Amino acid sequence: MDWTGRCIRDGKRGAIPAHIRPILQRLEIKQDNWIDGIQHYGNHFYKVVGIMRHLLEETERQGRKWFKGQSAARLLYQ
Repeated sequence: MDWTGRCIRDGKRGAIPAHIRPILQRLEIKQDNWIDGIQHYGNHFYKVVGIMRHLLEETERQGRKWFKGQSAARLLYQ
């Protein structure tokens, strides 16, 4: 995904500049666990995906105690 976004080709409206950190790093996602997380998405997550801090913020915002994925977030995200 990151590589595709950085490609510069005729007819393409834009590209991710070289000085911007790779997408997975910006999202604080562990690269080693990315493929497993995508292949088994439904087993790990349900309504929300993100770093633990964001999951907890969304849990509180919605008045919930937890979301499926909080334990997976600890493994998948840095």
